[in-house]
Amino acid sequence: MGEKIVFVVGAGASAEFNLPVGSDLAKQISSYSQKTKADEFGRQKAGDPILFKAAQTIANQFPGMSFIEEFRNISSGVLLMPSIDNYLHAHSDKQARVELGKLLIAYSLLISEKDSKLKFNPDNIYEKFYFANVEGTWLVALFRSLVAAGRLEQLADWLQRITFVSFNYDRVIHRFFFLATQVVFDLSEEEAYRFCEENLTVLYPYGSLGRVKPTNRNSGFGQIENPQMLISAANNLRVFTEGGEDQIRQSVHQSILDAESVWYLGFSFLHLNMEYLKPTEQTSFRVFGTLRGVSNYNSEIAKNDIASCIENGSSYSPGFNLVSTNCAQLIYDFSGFFQK
Repeated sequence: MGEKIVFVVGAGASAEFNLPVGSDLAKQISSYSQKTKADEFGRQKAGDPILFKAAQTIANQFPGMSFIEEFRNISSGVLLMPSIDNYLHAHSDKQARVELGKLLIAYSLLISEKDSKLKFNPDNIYEKFYFANVEGTWLVALFRSLVAAGRLEQLADWLQRITFVSFNYDRVIHRFFFLATQVVFDLSEEEAYRFCEENLTVLYPYGSLGRVKPTNRNSGFGQIENPQMLISAANNLRVFTEGGEDQIRQSVHQSILDAESVWYLGFSFLHLNMEYLKPTEQTSFRVFGTLRGVSNYNSEIAKNDIASCIENGSSYSPGFNLVSTNCAQLIYDFSGFFQK
Protein backbone atom coordinates (compact mmCIF):
# COMPACT_ATOMS: atom_id res chain seq x y z
CA MET A 1 0.00 0.00 0.00
CA GLY A 2 1.43 3.39 -1.05
CA GLU A 3 1.13 6.80 0.52
CA LYS A 4 -2.20 8.14 1.74
CA ILE A 5 -3.83 11.08 -0.08
CA VAL A 6 -6.60 13.49 0.90
CA PHE A 7 -8.59 15.52 -1.61
CA VAL A 8 -10.38 18.46 0.01
CA VAL A 9 -13.18 19.28 -2.42
CA GLY A 10 -14.88 22.68 -2.57
CA ALA A 11 -17.59 24.25 -4.70
CA GLY A 12 -15.12 25.18 -7.44
CA ALA A 13 -14.56 21.48 -8.13
CA SER A 14 -18.27 20.76 -8.56
CA ALA A 15 -18.57 23.90 -10.69
CA GLU A 16 -16.66 22.03 -13.40
CA PHE A 17 -19.77 19.82 -13.61
CA ASN A 18 -22.06 22.90 -13.76
CA LEU A 19 -22.98 22.83 -10.08
CA PRO A 20 -23.29 26.31 -8.52
CA VAL A 21 -20.66 27.97 -6.33
CA GLY A 22 -21.82 29.89 -3.24
CA SER A 23 -22.87 33.15 -4.90
CA ASP A 24 -24.67 31.38 -7.75
CA LEU A 25 -26.44 29.05 -5.34
CA ALA A 26 -27.60 32.09 -3.36
CA LYS A 27 -29.06 33.60 -6.54
CA GLN A 28 -30.86 30.36 -7.39
CA ILE A 29 -32.30 30.11 -3.89
CA SER A 30 -33.43 33.71 -4.02
CA SER A 31 -35.17 33.08 -7.34
CA TYR A 32 -36.91 29.85 -6.30
CA SER A 33 -38.14 31.33 -3.03
CA GLN A 34 -39.36 34.49 -4.77
CA LYS A 35 -41.33 32.47 -7.33
CA THR A 36 -43.13 30.47 -4.64
CA LYS A 37 -46.48 32.19 -4.01
CA ALA A 38 -49.75 31.44 -2.25
CA ASP A 39 -53.23 32.89 -2.72
CA GLU A 40 -55.32 34.52 0.04
CA PHE A 41 -56.46 31.09 1.21
CA GLY A 42 -52.93 29.71 1.54
CA ARG A 43 -53.15 27.58 -1.59
CA GLN A 44 -50.34 27.40 -4.10
CA LYS A 45 -50.51 30.18 -6.68
CA ALA A 46 -47.09 29.95 -8.33
CA GLY A 47 -43.85 27.99 -8.16
CA ASP A 48 -43.05 24.29 -7.95
CA PRO A 49 -45.85 22.34 -6.20
CA ILE A 50 -43.34 19.91 -4.66
CA LEU A 51 -41.33 22.74 -3.09
CA PHE A 52 -44.54 24.43 -1.95
CA LYS A 53 -45.90 21.29 -0.29
CA ALA A 54 -42.56 20.47 1.35
CA ALA A 55 -42.30 24.00 2.78
CA GLN A 56 -45.90 23.78 3.98
CA THR A 57 -45.11 20.53 5.77
CA ILE A 58 -42.16 22.14 7.57
CA ALA A 59 -44.25 25.21 8.42
CA ASN A 60 -46.82 23.01 10.16
CA GLN A 61 -44.18 22.28 12.80
CA PHE A 62 -44.06 26.00 13.69
CA PRO A 63 -47.58 27.24 14.51
CA GLY A 64 -48.25 30.80 13.37
CA MET A 65 -45.27 30.88 11.02
CA SER A 66 -45.80 31.83 7.37
CA PHE A 67 -43.32 30.02 5.15
CA ILE A 68 -44.15 32.43 2.31
CA GLU A 69 -43.01 35.33 4.49
CA GLU A 70 -39.90 33.39 5.52
CA PHE A 71 -39.16 32.67 1.85
CA ARG A 72 -39.41 36.42 1.14
CA ASN A 73 -36.93 37.15 3.93
CA ILE A 74 -34.52 34.52 2.63
CA SER A 75 -34.91 35.71 -0.95
CA SER A 76 -33.81 39.24 -0.10
CA GLY A 77 -31.24 38.60 2.62
CA VAL A 78 -29.28 35.78 0.99
CA LEU A 79 -28.16 38.03 -1.87
CA LEU A 80 -26.20 40.22 0.55
CA MET A 81 -24.24 37.36 2.14
CA PRO A 82 -21.27 35.33 0.81
CA SER A 83 -23.44 32.20 0.76
CA ILE A 84 -26.72 30.73 1.98
CA ASP A 85 -24.76 29.05 4.80
CA ASN A 86 -23.51 32.43 6.00
CA TYR A 87 -27.03 33.82 5.86
CA LEU A 88 -28.51 30.96 7.87
CA HIS A 89 -25.65 31.21 10.35
CA ALA A 90 -26.68 34.85 10.93
CA HIS A 91 -30.21 33.60 11.73
CA SER A 92 -29.23 30.57 13.78
CA ASP A 93 -31.76 31.60 16.46
CA LYS A 94 -34.64 31.13 13.99
CA GLN A 95 -35.09 27.37 13.63
CA ALA A 96 -37.91 27.65 11.11
CA ARG A 97 -35.79 29.81 8.81
CA VAL A 98 -32.85 27.44 9.08
CA GLU A 99 -35.07 24.46 8.19
CA LEU A 100 -36.65 26.28 5.25
CA GLY A 101 -33.24 27.48 4.12
CA LYS A 102 -31.94 23.91 4.07
CA LEU A 103 -35.02 22.92 2.08
CA LEU A 104 -34.18 25.57 -0.51
CA ILE A 105 -30.55 24.41 -0.61
CA ALA A 106 -31.65 20.81 -1.24
CA TYR A 107 -34.15 21.87 -3.90
CA SER A 108 -31.64 24.09 -5.74
CA LEU A 109 -28.90 21.47 -5.72
CA LEU A 110 -31.17 18.65 -6.86
CA ILE A 111 -32.25 20.83 -9.78
CA SER A 112 -28.57 21.59 -10.45
CA GLU A 113 -27.66 17.90 -10.35
CA LYS A 114 -30.38 17.25 -12.91
CA ASP A 115 -28.93 19.93 -15.19
CA SER A 116 -25.29 19.01 -14.55
CA LYS A 117 -22.83 17.34 -16.91
CA LEU A 118 -23.56 14.05 -15.14
CA LYS A 119 -27.22 14.08 -16.10
CA PHE A 120 -28.04 10.56 -17.22
CA ASN A 121 -31.47 9.00 -17.33
CA PRO A 122 -31.77 7.35 -20.75
CA ASP A 123 -34.93 5.78 -22.08
CA ASN A 124 -32.80 3.02 -23.58
CA ILE A 125 -31.64 0.82 -20.70
CA TYR A 126 -28.69 -0.40 -22.78
CA GLU A 127 -27.30 3.09 -23.37
CA LYS A 128 -24.03 3.97 -21.64
CA PHE A 129 -23.13 7.36 -20.24
CA TYR A 130 -21.36 9.51 -22.87
CA PHE A 131 -18.20 10.70 -21.16
CA ALA A 132 -17.49 13.46 -23.67
CA ASN A 133 -20.03 15.38 -21.59
CA VAL A 134 -17.59 15.60 -18.68
CA GLU A 135 -14.39 16.22 -20.61
CA GLY A 136 -12.32 18.92 -18.92
CA THR A 137 -13.44 18.08 -15.37
CA TRP A 138 -11.18 17.19 -12.46
CA LEU A 139 -12.67 13.73 -11.98
CA VAL A 140 -11.88 12.79 -15.58
CA ALA A 141 -8.32 14.07 -15.10
CA LEU A 142 -7.99 12.08 -11.88
CA PHE A 143 -9.57 8.92 -13.30
CA ARG A 144 -7.20 8.95 -16.27
CA SER A 145 -4.24 9.31 -13.92
CA LEU A 146 -5.38 6.46 -11.68
CA VAL A 147 -6.06 3.95 -14.48
CA ALA A 148 -2.94 4.56 -16.55
CA ALA A 149 -2.14 0.82 -16.41
CA GLY A 150 -5.65 -0.01 -17.59
CA ARG A 151 -6.52 -2.41 -14.79
CA LEU A 152 -9.40 -2.32 -12.30
CA GLU A 153 -7.08 -3.59 -9.57
CA GLN A 154 -4.87 -0.53 -10.02
CA LEU A 155 -7.84 1.79 -9.63
CA ALA A 156 -8.91 -0.07 -6.48
CA ASP A 157 -5.40 0.26 -5.03
CA TRP A 158 -5.37 4.02 -5.62
CA LEU A 159 -8.86 4.61 -4.26
CA GLN A 160 -8.07 2.67 -1.08
CA ARG A 161 -5.30 5.20 -0.46
CA ILE A 162 -7.49 8.25 -1.15
CA THR A 163 -9.97 10.03 1.12
CA PHE A 164 -12.22 12.66 -0.43
CA VAL A 165 -13.38 15.33 2.02
CA SER A 166 -16.25 17.06 0.24
CA PHE A 167 -17.60 20.35 1.57
CA ASN A 168 -20.26 20.14 -1.14
CA TYR A 169 -23.70 18.65 -0.61
CA ASP A 170 -23.89 17.12 -4.10
CA ARG A 171 -23.11 13.49 -5.00
CA VAL A 172 -20.88 14.15 -8.03
CA ILE A 173 -17.96 12.00 -6.82
CA HIS A 174 -20.04 8.89 -6.13
CA ARG A 175 -22.03 9.26 -9.32
CA PHE A 176 -18.96 9.73 -11.50
CA PHE A 177 -17.10 6.66 -10.28
CA PHE A 178 -20.23 4.52 -10.45
CA LEU A 179 -20.75 5.43 -14.13
CA ALA A 180 -17.08 5.49 -15.12
CA THR A 181 -16.21 2.03 -13.84
CA GLN A 182 -19.11 0.53 -15.79
CA VAL A 183 -18.01 2.10 -19.05
CA VAL A 184 -14.26 1.50 -18.77
CA PHE A 185 -14.24 -1.96 -17.18
CA ASP A 186 -17.53 -3.43 -18.51
CA LEU A 187 -19.00 -3.76 -15.03
CA SER A 188 -22.66 -4.31 -14.37
CA GLU A 189 -24.54 -1.80 -12.22
CA GLU A 190 -24.31 -4.19 -9.27
CA GLU A 191 -20.57 -4.75 -9.79
CA ALA A 192 -19.88 -1.01 -10.12
CA TYR A 193 -21.86 -0.23 -6.99
CA ARG A 194 -20.05 -2.93 -5.01
CA PHE A 195 -16.68 -1.67 -6.29
CA CYS A 196 -17.47 1.88 -5.13
CA GLU A 197 -18.76 0.67 -1.77
CA GLU A 198 -15.56 -1.28 -1.15
CA ASN A 199 -13.02 1.24 -2.43
CA LEU A 200 -14.43 4.79 -2.46
CA THR A 201 -14.24 6.91 0.71
CA VAL A 202 -16.03 10.27 0.67
CA LEU A 203 -16.47 12.19 3.92
CA TYR A 204 -19.05 14.98 4.00
CA PRO A 205 -18.37 17.40 6.91
CA TYR A 206 -21.80 19.01 6.52
CA GLY A 207 -23.75 16.10 5.07
CA SER A 208 -24.99 15.47 1.55
CA LEU A 209 -28.27 15.19 -0.32
CA GLY A 210 -28.30 11.47 0.48
CA ARG A 211 -27.16 8.21 -1.05
CA VAL A 212 -27.85 7.62 -4.72
CA LYS A 213 -29.38 4.32 -5.77
CA PRO A 214 -27.10 1.75 -7.47
CA THR A 215 -28.77 2.18 -10.87
CA ASN A 216 -28.04 4.17 -14.01
CA ARG A 217 -31.66 5.23 -14.41
CA ASN A 218 -33.83 6.74 -11.66
CA SER A 219 -30.91 6.77 -9.25
CA GLY A 220 -32.16 9.78 -7.32
CA PHE A 221 -29.32 11.91 -8.67
CA GLY A 222 -30.99 15.17 -9.67
CA GLN A 223 -34.47 13.80 -9.01
CA ILE A 224 -37.29 15.27 -6.91
CA GLU A 225 -40.27 12.92 -7.10
CA ASN A 226 -42.32 14.11 -4.12
CA PRO A 227 -42.23 16.52 -1.14
CA GLN A 228 -41.03 13.85 1.31
CA MET A 229 -38.01 13.04 -0.87
CA LEU A 230 -37.11 16.74 -0.83
CA ILE A 231 -37.57 17.00 2.94
CA SER A 232 -35.41 13.90 3.47
CA ALA A 233 -32.63 15.43 1.37
CA ALA A 234 -32.85 18.66 3.38
CA ASN A 235 -32.70 16.74 6.66
CA ASN A 236 -29.35 15.26 5.61
CA LEU A 237 -27.74 18.70 5.41
CA ARG A 238 -25.87 20.57 8.12
CA VAL A 239 -25.14 24.28 7.87
CA PHE A 240 -22.54 26.33 9.76
CA THR A 241 -24.89 26.99 12.64
CA GLU A 242 -25.41 23.26 13.24
CA GLY A 243 -21.81 22.17 12.85
CA GLY A 244 -20.74 18.77 11.59
CA GLU A 245 -20.94 15.34 13.16
CA ASP A 246 -18.09 14.66 15.61
CA GLN A 247 -17.42 11.22 14.14
CA ILE A 248 -16.96 12.66 10.65
CA ARG A 249 -14.70 15.42 12.00
CA GLN A 250 -12.53 12.83 13.76
CA SER A 251 -12.30 10.78 10.56
CA VAL A 252 -11.31 13.89 8.60
CA HIS A 253 -8.60 14.76 11.12
CA GLN A 254 -7.24 11.22 11.12
CA SER A 255 -7.13 11.10 7.33
CA ILE A 256 -5.09 14.34 7.30
CA LEU A 257 -2.75 13.07 10.01
CA ASP A 258 -2.18 9.90 7.96
CA ALA A 259 -1.81 11.71 4.63
CA GLU A 260 1.46 12.30 2.82
CA SER A 261 -0.24 14.76 0.49
CA VAL A 262 -3.34 16.95 0.70
CA TRP A 263 -4.97 18.41 -2.41
CA TYR A 264 -7.29 21.43 -2.14
CA LEU A 265 -9.59 21.49 -5.17
CA GLY A 266 -11.87 24.47 -5.81
CA PHE A 267 -11.73 25.24 -2.11
CA SER A 268 -12.38 28.79 -0.89
CA PHE A 269 -10.28 28.45 2.31
CA LEU A 270 -12.97 30.00 4.50
CA HIS A 271 -11.69 30.37 8.06
CA LEU A 272 -14.48 28.21 9.52
CA ASN A 273 -13.73 25.37 7.14
CA MET A 274 -9.97 25.67 7.66
CA GLU A 275 -10.58 25.38 11.41
CA TYR A 276 -12.71 22.30 10.75
CA LEU A 277 -9.87 20.66 8.82
CA LYS A 278 -7.14 21.50 11.30
CA PRO A 279 -6.08 18.33 13.14
CA THR A 280 -5.43 18.29 16.88
CA GLU A 281 -1.68 18.03 16.32
CA GLN A 282 0.76 19.16 13.68
CA THR A 283 1.70 16.71 10.97
CA SER A 284 3.63 16.64 7.72
CA PHE A 285 2.25 16.48 4.18
CA ARG A 286 2.87 17.80 0.70
CA VAL A 287 0.42 20.45 -0.49
CA PHE A 288 -1.29 20.77 -3.87
CA GLY A 289 -4.18 23.11 -4.55
CA THR A 290 -5.99 25.61 -6.72
CA LEU A 291 -6.12 29.35 -6.09
CA ARG A 292 -8.17 30.31 -9.12
CA GLY A 293 -10.20 33.43 -8.32
CA VAL A 294 -8.45 33.92 -4.96
CA SER A 295 -6.71 37.30 -4.48
CA ASN A 296 -3.03 37.51 -3.57
CA TYR A 297 -3.91 38.77 -0.11
CA ASN A 298 -6.36 35.92 0.59
CA SER A 299 -3.94 33.45 -0.96
CA GLU A 300 -1.32 34.35 1.64
CA ILE A 301 -3.85 33.83 4.43
CA ALA A 302 -4.77 30.41 2.99
CA LYS A 303 -1.12 29.39 2.68
CA ASN A 304 -0.37 30.42 6.25
CA ASP A 305 -3.43 28.53 7.53
CA ILE A 306 -2.25 25.36 5.80
CA ALA A 307 1.35 25.85 6.94
CA SER A 308 0.18 26.12 10.56
CA CYS A 309 -0.94 22.46 10.36
CA ILE A 310 2.51 21.28 9.24
CA GLU A 311 5.50 20.68 11.48
CA ASN A 312 8.00 23.48 10.77
CA GLY A 313 5.63 24.38 7.95
CA SER A 314 6.18 27.22 5.51
CA SER A 315 4.35 28.12 2.33
CA TYR A 316 7.78 28.56 0.73
CA SER A 317 8.94 25.02 1.49
CA PRO A 318 9.48 22.45 -1.29
CA GLY A 319 6.30 20.46 -1.91
CA PHE A 320 3.98 23.42 -1.25
CA ASN A 321 2.12 23.78 -4.55
CA LEU A 322 -0.82 26.19 -4.53
CA VAL A 323 -1.36 27.56 -8.04
CA SER A 324 -3.84 29.81 -9.86
CA THR A 325 -5.48 27.23 -12.08
CA ASN A 326 -8.63 25.11 -12.19
CA CYS A 327 -8.99 21.68 -10.64
CA ALA A 328 -8.66 19.62 -13.81
CA GLN A 329 -5.55 21.49 -14.93
CA LEU A 330 -3.93 21.08 -11.51
CA ILE A 331 -4.25 17.30 -11.73
CA TYR A 332 -2.98 17.23 -15.32
CA ASP A 333 -0.03 19.47 -14.38
CA PHE A 334 0.94 17.10 -11.55
CA SER A 335 -0.10 13.86 -13.25
CA GLY A 336 3.39 12.45 -12.71
CA PHE A 337 2.52 12.20 -9.02
CA PHE A 338 0.15 9.31 -9.85
CA GLN A 339 2.70 7.36 -11.85
CA LYS A 340 4.54 6.09 -8.78
